[in-house]
Amino acid sequence: MKVLILILASLCLVAIADDDKTYDAVVALAKAGNYAAAETVLEATPINSVRMAYALGYVKEKRNKKDDAIKAYLLAMRLNLVSGNGTENAERALKRLGELSPAHVDILNAITGLQLRQAKAGNRDKAMLQGAVRVLMDYACGPALEVVLAPAAVVTAKTPSRRPSRMAVVKALGYIPKAPPRDVDARRAPLDAKADGFARHSYAVFKERLSWPDAQKRCKKMGGYLACITSAEENEFVHGLRPAGETSHMWIGGKLTAPRKWEWITGNPLVYENWLQGGWPQPDYEPAGADVICIRNDGAWSDDVAGSIRSFICEWER
Repeated sequence: MKVLILILASLCLVAIADDDKTYDAVVALAKAGNYAAAETVLEATPINSVRMAYALGYVKEKRNKKDDAIKAYLLAMRLNLVSGNGTENAERALKRLGELSPAHVDILNAITGLQLRQAKAGNRDKAMLQGAVRVLMDYACGPALEVVLAPAAVVTAKTPSRRPSRMAVVKALGYIPKAPPRDVDARRAPLDAKADGFARHSYAVFKERLSWPDAQKRCKKMGGYLACITSAEENEFVHGLRPAGETSHMWIGGKLTAPRKWEWITGNPLVYENWLQGGWPQPDYEPAGADVICIRNDGAWSDDVAGSIRSFICEWER
């Protein structure tokens, strides 16, 4: 056992030394204004420390890659929240996020406050705060955080068997922090999705009007897909998400893959269908090219042309 510990310690020292050498090389390149070379070095290196993540964000920002810079600064904050070290570089990362994406700063500040409360809380409150931290960290910094709830020294409560929802955040904070931009590494259902969802799925209605392909791309970019409905109960639930007063039809994830053969965007067949029956029965394959599905304001389905501009409903598996 002692030999194993010595070997592991040696490996850690080697890793630290390598990290130091890489960091020094990146700093030298950055000081010389050679940001492209510094970026190449960093992208070839595992980013496992706060200072390396901050360096990556700094270089990406210098290379005018704002979204990549935000992701790197968020990684620096994630590593700092988990390890509790690297404070100086974490503060720098937080400052840059304040300039590039203030909404992320709101959530990160909320996480810090929750962790301080967690350290002093009893077991029942600790579990609730732990769930809130998990939701916010996952949302602010990306899915890599889902296995990390908080620094190990803080977490003593049993991990909840059920994935925490936004209600944990509401109970802990009394409000939902302003959402960060959804086009930045937002691979989980946004907090304003119906987090308790249906059959362990989450959904969100987006009022923005897009074509069917663009709506699917938007859902995919957020880690989901256009809603795929497999039962009358799910159809009722999804239809119930429609905002009050909204009368337009909305895109869901059905598409025509062969003559009169419909599938969901996931590749699954339509085991349940709710085509409009009265008045103008669907699908009628009109106008020409009507090969995708929208859900009407009465909950029935119609076929439509993919280039039409509509609001849409995204779905996430939880």
